[in-house]
Amino acid sequence: MNDEINELPPKICEQCLGNETNIRMTKIPQGSECKICTLPFTLYHFKTSKRSSNLIKTLICQRCATQRNICQCCMLDSRWHIPIQLRDHLISIVNEENVITEEAKNDMMKRFLSLKDVKLGGAQITSDASEADNIIDKLKSILLRATSDNSNLPLQRQKVTAVNQNEHDTNDVKNIEKYASLDISYLLKKLPLNESFSRNASTRSYFLYNIDTSIPEWKISDAISQLLDVKKWSDGNSLSLIVNHKARCGGLRFQSNELGEKFVSKISDTLSTPKDLKRGILPIERFKIFIIPWTSGFSAASFGANVAENIKLSLSLNKLIQLELGVHSFVKSADNSKKGKTKTPKKVHKLKAKKSKSRANKLIL
Repeated sequence: MNDEINELPPKICEQCLGNETNIRMTKIPQGSECKICTLPFTLYHFKTSKRSSNLIKTLICQRCATQRNICQCCMLDSRWHIPIQLRDHLISIVNEENVITEEAKNDMMKRFLSLKDVKLGGAQITSDASEADNIIDKLKSILLRATSDNSNLPLQRQKVTAVNQNEHDTNDVKNIEKYASLDISYLLKKLPLNESFSRNASTRSYFLYNIDTSIPEWKISDAISQLLDVKKWSDGNSLSLIVNHKARCGGLRFQSNELGEKFVSKISDTLSTPKDLKRGILPIERFKIFIIPWTSGFSAASFGANVAENIKLSLSLNKLIQLELGVHSFVKSADNSKKGKTKTPKKVHKLKAKKSKSRANKLIL
């Protein structure tokens, strides 16, 4: 039934394939059941590099992927690389008509729908380059018009940022209390935190920290490729880039010392710490990743053996970042906030009125 379609190359996006020029794939005819239509299809699985431990495999058949214009592995839109629900919703808003992808409810209808040679939902737009560009242009004009009409937008952004920062600080407080007794001194000793970023540095390896959890690994890899103007900067026989989002740090290793020196020379912004140590800055979108030479090298275990050690390392690095930037974060714990609510304003005023002199003498600043 699906023999003809399975003979074609798999529909896999560049993000899933990675940066390697040659990838070895294993093909298993009728090797799995499609997650959408439930029909058997030819399964492909592969690794993005020889040293990678992650095995990537196709989840859906090529016919279902073609109908929805999505990748067989990550199931994101092939052109915009976003979930199809978000894609269809955006197109519906711009075109002012419903283009939501209708999915069948039972197995029989799923199989019947998969046999049709049609484009479903927003795939009709994103599968055509000109139509997709028109949608992008319309969306840009809508956003520009909304920005110009809303004079309070900067204030709203500040409020959203403040809310997100408060949530982040609250999570940090909970993690500090939870992992207070965890010792990661052996990890901190191996990190090159006392090293300084130098234009004359000659090393292949670098330590990256202050990595926001919203930045995927492929964005960092693309930023390095654009900075060096070289796509093949990594070494296929080693772990060239490790990003541990729980620890908010990672390691970078180049194929040669020459590429490492070129990388250092291309970094334009640096940060000087209170200890006169310099950090290189790699900007990605609105975030800044700090860079330190790592002459001793690294491995996957350099950032912790488990999630608890990863989180404790991120908290330690967060303190370091605050010291290096000269920023001090004061977060009120949950216990202190509860204690502050137990006394009513009237009781506080009476207490101050009766013992104002004695309390003033006992204040310690």
